[in-house]
Amino acid sequence: MLPLLATITAAVLMLGIVLVLWLRGLHDFRIVLTAGGIKFTGRFPARYRTDVADFLQENIPGRPALILGRWQAGRFLRIQFRGAVAPAIQQRIRNYLILTIKSPR
Repeated sequence: MLPLLATITAAVLMLGIVLVLWLRGLHDFRIVLTAGGIKFTGRFPARYRTDVADFLQENIPGRPALILGRWQAGRFLRIQFRGAVAPAIQQRIRNYLILTIKSPR
């Protein structure tokens, strides 16, 4: 009984580790917008943070949102949005980010 329990525990632990690593790999950076401010995490180039934060505060004032970004092939930027951001505003933000920031690689 004990070897079976150890095997099941090890399998669940390995599955958990794989799941965490997989979820972390879905995006290279996150921009979290809250009423309290804007927080950047991940590999977002530091030199662009102030300009992007100012742009986002002008275009999404006070709305909670999450922007996920992923660099594809080292130079193409893929952007996803979570939260109540209108499609036209999403496109404006996407265009701004693609034209403004360069890949950190």
